[in-house]
Amino acid sequence: MSNSLASIGGNPRVGRCAAHCDEIALYRNYQLHFHVTLRNGPTDTLMPMAVEQQSLVELPERLFFINGQMFAVPMTAYYRYIGPQSTFNR
Repeated sequence: MSNSLASIGGNPRVGRCAAHCDEIALYRNYQLHFHVTLRNGPTDTLMPMAVEQQSLVELPERLFFINGQMFAVPMTAYYRYIGPQSTFNR
């Protein structure tokens, strides 16, 4: 990673930069909400999904709660990435 801070939405992004350690310490955890379209294979129908991501930088840990539809049936999924391990449940 470079020694400068990139920005997302006007806020400093988490990074490794000795010159800005005090600023980075303020952003140890963050939460994102976004919408995506996914599919199971290259020719499958796109499925709209709403995603909530909670990230803890120090551990590192990323938790995703996903709501959407698969074949017109409501679907909820949970993806968990903690350290070097990940799990996905539907």
